[in-house]
Amino acid sequence: MSAAKIIVKLVRKKQNALRVTGILGAMESISSLLHSGEACKTELIRDHGEYDFWAFNQLGLLILKKLARDHDNCGKIGNTRGLLRKIIDFMQADERLLKDKRVTQSQISTVKRSLQVVKMLVSSTGVTGAQLRAEVSELVFTISYIRDILKHGENHPRLQKLGIDILTSLALEEDATERIGGTGGVVKELFNIFFREEVLEAQNHVRIAAGEALGMLAFESNRNCHRMLKLNVVYKLSDALESPLLRVNAARILRNLCVFSGAGFFEELRTIIIIAAPTVSFF
Repeated sequence: MSAAKIIVKLVRKKQNALRVTGILGAMESISSLLHSGEACKTELIRDHGEYDFWAFNQLGLLILKKLARDHDNCGKIGNTRGLLRKIIDFMQADERLLKDKRVTQSQISTVKRSLQVVKMLVSSTGVTGAQLRAEVSELVFTISYIRDILKHGENHPRLQKLGIDILTSLALEEDATERIGGTGGVVKELFNIFFREEVLEAQNHVRIAAGEALGMLAFESNRNCHRMLKLNVVYKLSDALESPLLRVNAARILRNLCVFSGAGFFEELRTIIIIAAPTVSFF
C-alpha cells in the first residue's frame, strides 16, 4: 500500500509520470492493483493478512487518472493487456448502488474515477484517440454500463455528466455511433435527461450535455435518426426551441433529423420544418 501511495505522489507531475510508465512492467504492476467483482471486498489473503481491495482499487484508478493526462500514457494504458477491461468494469453501477443511501462513498468514488479515466482516454487525439475510442466502444458492457447510470443516476449528476461526455467522444467514430444507438435504451435515456424539467438549476449542465450527445449521435447517422423519430420526440424538440437552455441543441438535433433521416420520414417532419425552420436554420 505504501509503495502505491508513493507512486501517486510521483505521478502528480507530468515529468515523473512519463518516467514511471517508462519503467519495464510498470503498467502491468499498476493493473495488478485493480480487482473488480466479488473480489472487491475486504477479506483475508493467505500469507498477506488483511487485503483491502477497495483501497487498492482507489489508488490504482487515481494513478491511472494522473497518468492519462499525457497523450502517450493514454496509448500505453490502452496497450496494457486487460487493463482497459478492468477500468471499464468499475463503471458498473446498478439501480441499487445508485439509489441506496446505504452505499458507501468509496463505492461511488470508484465508479466516478473509472469514468474519469475512460473520459480522458476517449478524449485523446490523433491515431491513439481513434484506436482507444474503437476499443472502448467494442468492449461489451461499456455502453450498457453508461446507460444504467443515465437511467438510475439522477441522484448522481456528476456520474451522468461523465457518462454522457464519454458517449459524446465515442460518437466521433462512425462504428461507435452505431453501437451507442443500437444499445437499447441509451438514446431514450439521453432524451429523458434532456427534457427533464424537475431538476436543480445547478444540474442543468447535465441536460445540456445530453443534448450535445444527441446532436452528435444524429449527425450523419440515418439509423440513429430513425431511432430518435420512433421515440416521438419531434414535437418536444420543437417546444424546446422556446427554452434558452435547450434551444441550441434542440435546433441541432432537429436539423440533423431533417438532413439525415431520409425521404421516408418527410411527412412526419414537414410540419415541424415549416414551424421551426427559422430557428433550426440559424443554428
